[in-house]
Amino acid sequence: MSSTVNDSIQAGASQHITFVCGTPHGGALDSTVALAQCARDAGHPTTVVVAASDPYSTDRRLNAALVRLSRWSAPLAHSAWRIYERRHRRATRDEVSHFTVLRATDVVAVARSVHPAGGLVVVNSVRRLDLKRLIELAQAMSSGVVWYLREATSLVSVAELGPLVDVLLANSVPLAAEASRLAGRACEYVPSVISVDDLVEPTERRSLLLVNAVASYGLDEAIEIARRRPNDHVVLQESWPLEASDLASLRERTQALPNVEFRHRTERSAIYRDARIMLLPHAANVVGLNRPRVALEAQHLGVPVIAYNTPGLAAVVASDRCIVENDGIDGWVTAIDRIDGDYGRSVAEARSFAAQELPTNEVIWHRFAVVAGLD
Repeated sequence: MSSTVNDSIQAGASQHITFVCGTPHGGALDSTVALAQCARDAGHPTTVVVAASDPYSTDRRLNAALVRLSRWSAPLAHSAWRIYERRHRRATRDEVSHFTVLRATDVVAVARSVHPAGGLVVVNSVRRLDLKRLIELAQAMSSGVVWYLREATSLVSVAELGPLVDVLLANSVPLAAEASRLAGRACEYVPSVISVDDLVEPTERRSLLLVNAVASYGLDEAIEIARRRPNDHVVLQESWPLEASDLASLRERTQALPNVEFRHRTERSAIYRDARIMLLPHAANVVGLNRPRVALEAQHLGVPVIAYNTPGLAAVVASDRCIVENDGIDGWVTAIDRIDGDYGRSVAEARSFAAQELPTNEVIWHRFAVVAGLD
């Protein structure tokens, strides 16, 4: 951390922490809120600001124009941003996991309005443009910035922006290693807080489950598995909200497969209600370094997980018996048969592995606090 930040953040002192999450869906927000709850329990005043909608579609053209303007005239762009922020400083209050969050069209504008001088800004899952603005905000308010990487897609900005933040973190070991290489500085591994208190054991175990029915998470493989195994019930669970055109395409692709069921977004406790095996055929070039929360949730419930052999997935799967090489669908069919052939062993391995890989919230908070200079 810089000397200014070190002066404002004193170990053991109560500091206001503003958590900024750039996505309103999926595990990133849940983990952000869980970490904020830990901060509050440790005596730190906390505020959570989250994007109200997909940040990559909100005001896309306007944001692109402002970026172009900044290249031509920084003062004009700065003035234009201030006008934009005044229009988007409002936020709605919402409850997520019994924690109040501020949902905002412009997370930076709302963070600017609620964050006091000093303290800490913890940011994750935001687009590059918003991260740059948050760094500028923190500098103007003598605050530190912790950039918490939760997705491999964030790596495209690490070489440029990683050296500018005070603390660089990642929630998987391979993601932290790659971020360290790109940024030319240490990126510490701090696992995401994953609460399992509201998870419910499957009431029956009949389905092969894919969570997030999109191409990069293995939609093509799941559909092909359904074709190859017509007696298996395959569930395609929506996570990130799908566009109407994507839903129509998905229905068209699966209409001849009566063993495939698409499920709309639902409460986390209901996702695993009939899961027998979870499928994680994630694309290596997109999310190959990620540490998917659902893998650990499923294994906590005794649901075996089969995954491609990528660094992120290999680190969160219970056994080598559950790893599939990226060489066609035959490996997936064989792995499913292998798991079913000794299902009791696979369930026990899943539970045991999750117990080791799911440290308590207090343990994770302590690790975060030490790395961020709060403890």
